[in-house]
Amino acid sequence: MNKSTLRWVIIIAAVVTALIHLALGVAGIASGSYGLPVAFVLNGLAYLILLSALFFFTVPVLSANKRLTHILLIALGAVTFILYFVFNWQYVVVGDIGPAAIVAKIADLVVVVATYLHLKQA
Repeated sequence: MNKSTLRWVIIIAAVVTALIHLALGVAGIASGSYGLPVAFVLNGLAYLILLSALFFFTVPVLSANKRLTHILLIALGAVTFILYFVFNWQYVVVGDIGPAAIVAKIADLVVVVATYLHLKQA
């Protein structure tokens, strides 16, 4: 894949997973829960901040070091993917996974792989 295609793959996948996490977090907070929903909102915001620093806006420190921004985005996607299974292993074992989780986890993996490939081409 060329660098431009990878850029669009990263943008689409990161926005998809960010919006899912933000929506679930805001819905959880609206229903009166604050622990995990706040983490969901922070996760969604982290995706958008790192994505913005990588491709769109100047964010101090991050925009000056694109390699660091790539690594942080890869780490965010990997940690998000792994923590889903840590917190939800009992649902995964019985196959009780919702469509939002499936889409978000696929998007997380796509972010990790595409960002790694983009970094290698930089």
